[in-house]
Amino acid sequence: MVADNIEAVVETAVQIDEGVLDALDEAGYLREEDGVDEIDKAKLRLAIFEQIVEAKAHSKAERRKIALTKGALTKLIIPNADDEAGDEVGSKVYAELVRLVWNEANPNQSGYVQKLVGEVTDDDGMGYVLVRTKVSVQGNPVDAVYVTTSFGLIADDFTSPLGQAVTRSAKRYAANAAMLIHRGQDAKQIRKGLDSAMANAQALAGSMVDLALPESTE
Repeated sequence: MVADNIEAVVETAVQIDEGVLDALDEAGYLREEDGVDEIDKAKLRLAIFEQIVEAKAHSKAERRKIALTKGALTKLIIPNADDEAGDEVGSKVYAELVRLVWNEANPNQSGYVQKLVGEVTDDDGMGYVLVRTKVSVQGNPVDAVYVTTSFGLIADDFTSPLGQAVTRSAKRYAANAAMLIHRGQDAKQIRKGLDSAMANAQALAGSMVDLALPESTE
């Protein structure tokens, strides 16, 4: 019985992998490397960039209309992605295609598409920023992406989540430090370590931002 279940799981996984590769192949995102089909990441990323860079928003009203949900983006990149598949394999193939596309729409500064977006400027010469957000679809919040040079939108959807992540990390550190103190560790040493970590993080962040500041003309 267990062996049969394992075999069924493996067979389903193979079918899902094959379905993903077939969809990518039909959309033109596979290339052969040493006799093995591989995802052409460069071509996929360029296609994602070409769609995202057209989703320009400079106000909240434009963001609501223009931001691309991750499902809509996936359909633009892989038109044959079946978002209405009724079977388990088909629905998981679609979910994997969405995950693949969405992961490439990474807003982090190291993201390849983010770097491409930054090469595009507005009329004032400001580089666009790839930003993720949430939009309402039939009353439900859905992940979406757009590009902007509006600091207000960037503050809402880009820097604010980064700040929240920093706060969560600090709380996690503090909670673990408190646990150690409750379990008998030296409170002064634990607090010293906490203060040092926070100071080092602030100094590192400040120095990196300072390097990006324009030189003073004074």
